Amino acid sequence: RESFHGGLDFGAYVTELVKGTAVLFSSRDSLPPIIRIPVGRYRGSVDFCVDLGLAINELVTNAFKHAILPLHTRLETSIEPLPKALKLLIRDHGPGIDLASPVDPSKLGLKIIRSIIRKYDVVLTAGQEGGAWIRLDIPVSPDGLQVNGARAEPTSPFPS
Repeated sequence: RESFHGGLDFGAYVTELVKGTAVLFSSRDSLPPIIRIPVGRYRGSVDFCVDLGLAINELVTNAFKHAILPLHTRLETSIEPLPKALKLLIRDHGPGIDLASPVDPSKLGLKIIRSIIRKYDVVLTAGQEGGAWIRLDIPVSPDGLQVNGARAEPTSPFPS
């Protein structure tokens, strides 16, 4: 989904990533994921989208492994605009993750996620209210998505 400006449609990229991961883990008993991601709103450089996609894929894969499949629950993913960030929320109904606990040296996933979010100044939070959730706040400049030089421009404004 390259544009004539270069880069990728970030919403479309994340949507396809979540759908593709859901297909890998689906069975006859699986509930389809709920995806509330605006498409065509923000573009990101290929490097930015691929990097963040790796972190998002890790989070979604963990949701399937630890909550969706064993508990027969549903994955919910959304992106919402905030005044200075895009809020990406991944929700399931599993045990969640304790971000304050030390990272198990044998586990690579959280190390990858933390490395990528540091690179782009993304804020990572997690909680249990209404089911386990992980939130990524991705910085946005007034004229578009700009994260450590990985610039993207809005293709249309978010609705009020």
